Amino acid sequence: MIKYGITLLSLLWLVLPLYATDVFVAPGEAIPGDVEGTVLLLAGEHHVFETVEITKSLTLTAEPGAVWLSHANPAIAVHANDVTISHLVLKSADPTAAAIVSGSPVTLKQPSHRVTVISNQIEGFISGVLNVYGDGFVAIDNEITGVGAVLDPLGSDTVGILSTMGSNAVIEGNTVSGFLDGLFFSGAHGRASNNKISKTQVGVPT
Repeated sequence: MIKYGITLLSLLWLVLPLYATDVFVAPGEAIPGDVEGTVLLLAGEHHVFETVEITKSLTLTAEPGAVWLSHANPAIAVHANDVTISHLVLKSADPTAAAIVSGSPVTLKQPSHRVTVISNQIEGFISGVLNVYGDGFVAIDNEITGVGAVLDPLGSDTVGILSTMGSNAVIEGNTVSGFLDGLFFSGAHGRASNNKISKTQVGVPT
């Protein structure tokens, strides 16, 4: 009996940390961006009709089988520091929309620092992951597929990953295709390496 109890506790110890999540989101439920902790999308198709505005430090992630179908532009807007977005399957129902925007010179909102976008599959957006002014931006091991080498509705180049006017960015190991520009990268003390870029007019603008 003691041995069984120890084994059961050991199994719980192994399993529970994987789901040590503050908010579980089932398909059809709203995805919160104003909670601190971890938000986990459960398996199934999540139709999301409004931009998810992230205003707290959090981790937004998904379990296998979860698909986020966005009808908003952008799908995700980050307005907080220390945010991680990982392991999402994020698809667009609007081919003129951007996927993830952190900071914006248009809205003049405060920049977001230390935003990490890692191991996501992003499909069907006119622009992928955009970081403006934020320091410590990280984009690693994402697969980002756009709608083709076209201009956006404002006449600007579309881009798979953009990080500009911030410092210490790390952009590594991403696979990007289907944009005018694959990767636009500027700022002090950053690095971009081992990114695979295809089906673009310009891989990395200089």
